[in-house]
Amino acid sequence: MTAVARDQRGANQFIPAEKQDSKYSYKKAFGYFPGIAQVDGMPFYIEGRDGNANVKLGQAETLRRAFEAAESRGVKFGKARMDCGSYASDIVDVVSRHCKTFYIRAMMCGTLRDRIHAIPEEEWEQAEINYQKCWLARLPFESFFPEKGYSLVVQRTLCDGQTNILDGRYSQPSYTTSTGIFSALSLVRLSASRPHHV
Repeated sequence: MTAVARDQRGANQFIPAEKQDSKYSYKKAFGYFPGIAQVDGMPFYIEGRDGNANVKLGQAETLRRAFEAAESRGVKFGKARMDCGSYASDIVDVVSRHCKTFYIRAMMCGTLRDRIHAIPEEEWEQAEINYQKCWLARLPFESFFPEKGYSLVVQRTLCDGQTNILDGRYSQPSYTTSTGIFSALSLVRLSASRPHHV
């Protein structure tokens, strides 16, 4: 019998520890960053990592081992959601091989910011997410694997009383996705329904 895991999440969660081999991290404490894969909020794979390890370092291989361990027991994955610590071509490649769909928060850069600023006003769709008004737009994803037809969904939210020197009055997170089936609103709601690990 094959089990279907609806929602896989990957995270590198900081665990404070005063042990002799723990390392001082950017979290301003000694500890470790184990790689943790979860299905519907329950951890199914944990792999030890150094306290100073960059979040992307070895993540693709950790995820590959996690997926293969679960799949060897008959588990198949429906979708994966990850924060921008998983925004890298090798990680997207591994996730796309083991999940039907994925949603990975994109890392902002100058090129992406320019593409977002170039979106015509009439292409933004107004929506409400978590009781907050925002605007959504979809772009072709071109950073890596352009031949696969991935999408980039952008959420633009007005900042209360704050301005960003690069983005003006708006916060503009974006999400890389493997599917064009869902609306931009559905995709952002799926991504917004989990806390982002920092």
